[in-house]
Order: sequence, then C-alpha cells, then structure tokens
Amino acid sequence: MGIVGLGGEALSGGGFGSKTQLGTGMASGTVGKAAEGLLAAGGISGVMGTMGVGRADPDVGYRYFIEIDGISTVRFKEVGGMKMTTQVTTIREGGNNHHEHAMIDGQTFEPLTIKKGFYGMRTEFFQWMSQLHAQAPHSRKDMALVVLNDKGHEICRFNFFGAFIMEYSGPDFDAQSREIAFETVKIHYDYFEIESASLAKVLAQEALSSGMGMLANSLHGG
Repeated sequence: MGIVGLGGEALSGGGFGSKTQLGTGMASGTVGKAAEGLLAAGGISGVMGTMGVGRADPDVGYRYFIEIDGISTVRFKEVGGMKMTTQVTTIREGGNNHHEHAMIDGQTFEPLTIKKGFYGMRTEFFQWMSQLHAQAPHSRKDMALVVLNDKGHEICRFNFFGAFIMEYSGPDFDAQSREIAFETVKIHYDYFEIESASLAKVLAQEALSSGMGMLANSLHGG
C-alpha cells in the first residue's frame, strides 16, 4: 500500500519499500540542454542565486514532504518534535568550591509527531504499528523530512533512522462539527541527521524544471 498525506496525493506509489523511476531519452536530452543554458547564462553563482543557496532570509516551514522507505508523501498538516539533547553530568572537584565540572554523556532524541488527514480507506500508519506486535519483518523504517524552497526544490533533509510508530491516535468525531478528521502518530527513531542539498543536486533540480518547461513547449509547438 502507498501512503498518502492530507491531500490524498502520493508522489510515487507501490507502498513502503518500493521505488519508482522517471526518465526518457527525450527528457534527459532536454534537461541536459537546460543545464548548459543555466550555466552559460549565470554561471555557478547565478544558479546558486536562483535556487536560494546562500540566501539571507530563513527558509520557510510550510513546504516539505516526507519519505518513508523511499516513498514520497505529501500534504501532512504538521510535523514536529525533532529534538536532539546532549546529556550532561556534573561533578564536584575536591577543594574547588567555585564551579562544577560538566561531563558530556550520550545523546537522546525526542519522538517525531506527525498529524495528517484521516482516510478511512487507507490505514497505513495503523498497519505499520500493528506489524510491531506481530513481529513482522521491516517494521523499522528509514524516513526523511525533505524541506523545499519557494520554488519547490529540495534544499535539505532530516534523515531519521530505525523509525517505528510508538503511538497512534485516531480522529475525533463530532456530529455537529464540520472539521476535517485528523489522525496523529508518534514515531520513535534511533537518531537523525541533517543533510544539505549539494550544489550538483541543486543544479540538477533547476535543470529538470527548466528542461520540463522546454519539453512542454516543444510538444505544444511553442
């Protein structure tokens, strides 16, 4: 089963653990020409400027999607709880009444909380949690929160390793309410890392966007 977000649109299907591939020779050639054009027009610095690399303003927090085992999902209402803490133990030194010594211990990570629209015909999150108690294989999954810039291009991602659902909350129902039904899950993971998009990836995304526009124009005789 493929997992979907608030809007019910899956960017790629097939369910957890499967991936789709995109590309044709025609599109590839067009994208290559677009990349050459971008570099010729503005060089590396120009491309970085158009992509927002090195921008002074903070990035927005409302353009993102989630990947679970390589499957891209969209339109979750809220994602939060990313927190890494270094544990500190303090000790006193004999004869030193001025200050304590701080000993650095291990790190701890807070659970991730995800809120999404409820779809009665799709129960992927509930099924994922049920697999934990059935000792089903692959109940732990790798996830990523992918952050996009104002052009919809990836600028960084939070990678979560060894993730599994530790709490599932179904929607609240009220016959007098017209509110959308939401479900919430709390996901435990071993640790997370932050990965910034490389310049090569940034360039490829810009070239792909420009190339698809050129391809569309050529198909429509523009």
